[in-house]
Amino acid sequence: FREQLASCFVDNNFTHVQGNSVLSLLRTHPCFSNLPKDTRTLLNTPRNSIVVLNVEPGEYIHFDFQIALIEYLSHMSMAAIPSHIELDIHTDGCTLDRAGSVHLWPIQCRIANVQHAKPIIVGIYKGSQKPHNPNSFFEAFITDILTVVNNGGIQFNG
Repeated sequence: FREQLASCFVDNNFTHVQGNSVLSLLRTHPCFSNLPKDTRTLLNTPRNSIVVLNVEPGEYIHFDFQIALIEYLSHMSMAAIPSHIELDIHTDGCTLDRAGSVHLWPIQCRIANVQHAKPIIVGIYKGSQKPHNPNSFFEAFITDILTVVNNGGIQFNG
């Protein structure tokens, strides 16, 4: 029921205020007392705000590499996870329309020494053209990777 209710809120474009009002009403009945008080909890809204960086001539969103990698590994069996991870890093741009007015450039990582590993998107740029300065485009990603390396890697215990 909880998942259906969350889908209903999203499908009908409920605001958080409207959702909270419905949740408050439902919680008055004993059957629904275990529902959350807040729509954000019901929808599993992330607590972290997304930081948008200015990378000329557009903007860039960076996702924490370490968190993304740990999340990816958590869905694998422990036997399939190598003790040392080799990364394949890739980026390539594309346009969203025929006119080429919106360009997307994702930064993707793939665990090269895991068979059939799918890429993880760790950052994405959007702008009217490709990023002017590759150093600015890769800066947050490189900083993230260097932090992991300087900390001796990532500890993952499943």
